[in-house]
Amino acid sequence: MNSPIIRTKLLHLILSLVCAGGLLSATVGTALAGSPDQEASPTPTPGYSQVTPSVGTDTVVTSTPPAFNGKAYMRFSLHEQVVRNFAGTMTVSGNGFSQTAPVAVKAGAYVNDYIILPEHMGTYHLEVTESGTSTPALWVHGELARVKEGVYTHRIVGADGNPAVFALTPGEAGITLDIGLVIGYLESCVTSTAPLSGTFRLGLDVNANGDIEPSEVVTTALGQQPTSCIQTPEASIPLTAKYLSEVLGPDGKRVGYNVGVYDFINKTGVSTDKSAPLPIIDFTLAVTRTPLATSVRISNEAIRAPQLTAQVLPQTQERTVDSLHNDVATPTPTATPVVTVTPAQTSTPTLMPTETATASAPESPEPTTPSPLLRYWPLFIIGVASLVFVARSGLLAQRHGGKGRE
Repeated sequence: MNSPIIRTKLLHLILSLVCAGGLLSATVGTALAGSPDQEASPTPTPGYSQVTPSVGTDTVVTSTPPAFNGKAYMRFSLHEQVVRNFAGTMTVSGNGFSQTAPVAVKAGAYVNDYIILPEHMGTYHLEVTESGTSTPALWVHGELARVKEGVYTHRIVGADGNPAVFALTPGEAGITLDIGLVIGYLESCVTSTAPLSGTFRLGLDVNANGDIEPSEVVTTALGQQPTSCIQTPEASIPLTAKYLSEVLGPDGKRVGYNVGVYDFINKTGVSTDKSAPLPIIDFTLAVTRTPLATSVRISNEAIRAPQLTAQVLPQTQERTVDSLHNDVATPTPTATPVVTVTPAQTSTPTLMPTETATASAPESPEPTTPSPLLRYWPLFIIGVASLVFVARSGLLAQRHGGKGRE
């Protein structure tokens, strides 16, 4: 048990079990996490949630209320495939804040750049502009509000992308907005064939300003033991941050190192560079973390709606009539003859009246001419009276003549 090799193996086993939060590891040189055509997707973790918003609607996103009184951050990650070679900038700005990051990628590859800054509520504007131009090739205007601790609403006010620059593949999230923080710490150990002398340094960009400041670095002197370990204090860690673990010799030169950028939400190395030549035989860096964050995935359909094709086709001729109708009195129908045959008189038709379907206006009766007796009745009466008078006068004359002869 006193053998240095046995102690080294036991220590390495203990670190592997304790630092189950994940190892920051990569090959020597610079390596990017994930292949260009893969979309970084957060590993499901307690305290982390994801939602995909639609245009013009409020999206509620939640994260577990922090049990640590830390500072929250927001991270805008761009994940778009370019159609041609692209070089420019990505800028996120709002009320009282603005930050810019360079973007450079070859045709057919994916842009995987991000901007991280302290949490800001209100409106924000993200734009990606190509060098030498003033019109953004992609932009998103949104609103972010905190409902309560750990609960936010997000709204896309407007967005657009240039299909001549970006592929804007449907079904993919072109932009991801992460909000929240991570509670955690780093731990690093170095084991050598013989005791090392010098300094062991471990640091993390806790304030997310892009640099690891002296106040963010923990330092310890290497002793007479072949294995030494160092740990940062537990703190509120940005969603993505630079890290540093290095062994310096007595002259201040690097003996071994592991530096890069780590995504504490997705548990992936954004970039890393490390080296550990002999006499170092084991150089580990572990992160223990508790995410307290949420994510809004802005799809390419929300950035630019897919193009729809509308075709005009010939239609069948139709006729539409619009008429007005007034009710009038129903005219008296006229009669039309109908021929019927009786059993006793089969050869002689009998005309019977019946109604017709065609109605005509009622006719006025023709005036009748009165008979001559009715028209000249006064003269007739005078004539009759005259005859009576003459006849009576004749009779009287005869009577008087007869008496005279007597």
